[in-house]
Amino acid sequence: MDLRNQPVIVETRGPSFEALEAFTEGGQRQVRISRLPAELLDKPDHRNSGDAAFKFTIVRDDRDNDNGNAIFALKSQLGGAFLGLSRSDRRLLLRNIQQPVPDNFRFKLAPNVKPIDDVSVPFNIVALDGLAVHDPSRATEEVLLSLRILKGESKSIDRAVVEQLTVLSAIGEDTEDAATAAPQPSGEPAPESNLDNRSLLDSIREMRYSGELAEAKAALGEYFLDSNLPQTVKSATLLKVARLLAIMSQCVYMRDLEFEQGLTQKFLPWKSLLRQWWEGGDPAVDEELLNVMEQIDLRGDRAQQKIREVAQEMGLKYQALCNFSETGRLIFNGPYCGAFYCDDGNPFIVVAFKGTGILPDFVTDAKYKMTDGNKSSPLQGSLHVGFFNEMVRIQLWKLERQILAKSFPLGGYRVQFWVTGHSLGAAYASVLWSGFLSDLKMQHTTMRDLITFGGPRVGDKKFALHVGSQTGRRKAWRFVNGLDIVPRVPITRPLSFTSYIHVGILVAISRERINLGASEVDYPPPGLPSLIVDKLWDGWKKVFWKVTQNKGAWGAMLDFYRDHALDNGYWKSLKEGAVSIDKVDWP
Repeated sequence: MDLRNQPVIVETRGPSFEALEAFTEGGQRQVRISRLPAELLDKPDHRNSGDAAFKFTIVRDDRDNDNGNAIFALKSQLGGAFLGLSRSDRRLLLRNIQQPVPDNFRFKLAPNVKPIDDVSVPFNIVALDGLAVHDPSRATEEVLLSLRILKGESKSIDRAVVEQLTVLSAIGEDTEDAATAAPQPSGEPAPESNLDNRSLLDSIREMRYSGELAEAKAALGEYFLDSNLPQTVKSATLLKVARLLAIMSQCVYMRDLEFEQGLTQKFLPWKSLLRQWWEGGDPAVDEELLNVMEQIDLRGDRAQQKIREVAQEMGLKYQALCNFSETGRLIFNGPYCGAFYCDDGNPFIVVAFKGTGILPDFVTDAKYKMTDGNKSSPLQGSLHVGFFNEMVRIQLWKLERQILAKSFPLGGYRVQFWVTGHSLGAAYASVLWSGFLSDLKMQHTTMRDLITFGGPRVGDKKFALHVGSQTGRRKAWRFVNGLDIVPRVPITRPLSFTSYIHVGILVAISRERINLGASEVDYPPPGLPSLIVDKLWDGWKKVFWKVTQNKGAWGAMLDFYRDHALDNGYWKSLKEGAVSIDKVDWP
């Protein structure tokens, strides 16, 4: 994205919606941190000159290149003074100076940060020398800065989902990646619509009657700042939260195939236009296509209706966030996430991830691809390609603002943010939660814990150590039920340069007992000879197809396959095994 001449707001990280404001005192331009006006918070539009005091313009010159990192100055739209730092105490200030500006009036993108081109989502910046920036009024107080490009009213969350579905419906099933992806095993039936939420509603009612639902929601919404997160948690409380999140994780498996097939037929006439747009082109605007997209109503998706019924039974709301892709792959029933949230009282968001619905490459030990996290995200070490997806964060930023605008329009409050997922969705949840720790654009949110069920390994030891260095008092709880096979893959081969280990704290559960297990960072899993790995994989292909579909009927399958199910596996162990918890406080 070209930042040159972009109009921006310079926001500060804190409990309130605040930004830098230019003003005049004693005939001299000054700057201070002030609360954002409502019109700039909700629907920013740089064409409205009424709030020029909060607006700056990005100015770049020929020197502005630091190994590819954008370097720039910020010029106030109120009087034309430049934003800079005092050389003596590093306080922010405004001065009318000539270009090219000196280095203490220059800024750059924070490490591993990329600006967002399609919506006005903040991205972090730092001083040119990378050192601390101080409050203009208090020289001892450090402030964190971010830029929000003013591009008018951004898309709604639902509109972004509709646009994704439009592309998926027309070109998703015949992209090159989709065509070469591992197909369903021979003899297995094609996926079917999954719209039965009766058992989920029964589970929620059971939790409500026992009082567990209220306790779980209270724990999810309990107010914390990043600085005062608890060191330990009551194991009984965590298990109640886990039961609720297991239901959320099962909800996102619901799917309305008829709705999707209807979209496919509707948008096929624009297939080439949509492909051009997806591949980064700039196709001509087709008014008829835009009109058809405007008529798409997500309420016609019966799966969304069924999930919202469960959320309502929880006393919560549900918002579809996005389908997302692995290295450009577009396929229906692919990776997906949605948010269960509370927007009154003590607000919180729980994002639930669903993995791919087909047999994915990353469960094959032989084909599992890892990449340097630094190349695509703030993460360190090697991890599965394509996990760190920008649209998830964009949608969450919008949801955060939506929640706070409703319940806390003046700011001063933080939303508690949790992440969960089952099976392949647990893998996505793990990596995205890790990425959020490093570069979360939701400035008024407290990152809380990760709770996953039956997820495979996603990274190497360097990646796991980096995540551990970022968590602070936050915890990654990975629940493994009985002999569930999925958490045991991918398997490391002896003498291999690529190894796989889990992130976080193992919670081993069964219908008899629940206890904490050893960390794989400290006790790496043993490797197996390549021949054995290959033979095991040949026999596991159909198994993974079954277990990752989350079908409720397991028949005569072996325990280590059946234990992967959410309803008959994890839910029952979380419910029945709790009577034998090994410790009151975890970890």
